[in-house]
Amino acid sequence: MFDQHGNLPPGTHRLTVEEVLDRFGTGSARRGWLSARLRDLFDVTRACGLVRRAYLWGSFASAKPSPNDVDVLLVFRAGLTDKQLVGPVRDLVDHTRARLRFAADVFWVREDIGQAALQLLLETYGFDRQNRPRGIVEVKL
Repeated sequence: MFDQHGNLPPGTHRLTVEEVLDRFGTGSARRGWLSARLRDLFDVTRACGLVRRAYLWGSFASAKPSPNDVDVLLVFRAGLTDKQLVGPVRDLVDHTRARLRFAADVFWVREDIGQAALQLLLETYGFDRQNRPRGIVEVKL
């Protein structure tokens, strides 16, 4: 499943929320704890009905035994307005609140940024800190 550096093979790996939690949320107490935070994050994304796609990368989506946090990109529906970013949704888009509630670095965009811009983001996340290619996970919500 992982390459010699502990990364997913390059490319986009499509998994359900349950598959993500099963594959990456076990093996250490830290992974279990992060998995519970990630389940909460995905519960909020599904309940709000505003998120079209989600992507994971970084140490949580690797073989690292004790990841520091979860890196997530949320793609919100086109036309999202500030008035819709209230209640629990605020926890998804406010960096500090997302770190506290979900132990996650949550990045977000609206789908109307266009496929080319989204692809550029995904290509950027497709490299680790040593500039080695790695896979990312598209979470089927």
